[in-house]
Amino acid sequence: MVLVGRPTLRTLDSECELEPGAVVACPVGPSGAHRIDNRTDEVARFLVVSTMLAPEVNEYPDSRKVWARTYPPGGDPGEHPVEVIAKPADNLDYLEGET
Repeated sequence: MVLVGRPTLRTLDSECELEPGAVVACPVGPSGAHRIDNRTDEVARFLVVSTMLAPEVNEYPDSRKVWARTYPPGGDPGEHPVEVIAKPADNLDYLEGET
């Protein structure tokens, strides 16, 4: 939800400038890929609501990276966190390196 300013929302299909009061929902998965930029000189503030579920996996279509972690964004990583940012170009076999 945009509180102040006019940020630009970019999705896989389009871009649009948002106005104060605008509400946007981004579904889980590739169809919900999004980015918000402030391309103006004025301050932009917006409220983000998330399920905060873990594990979390994010795909980055522009760079073809994947970010996976065992804790939610802003959450406590715990005693043994796992966090990986990689490009899945290796396509390793499931049993690669296992004995």
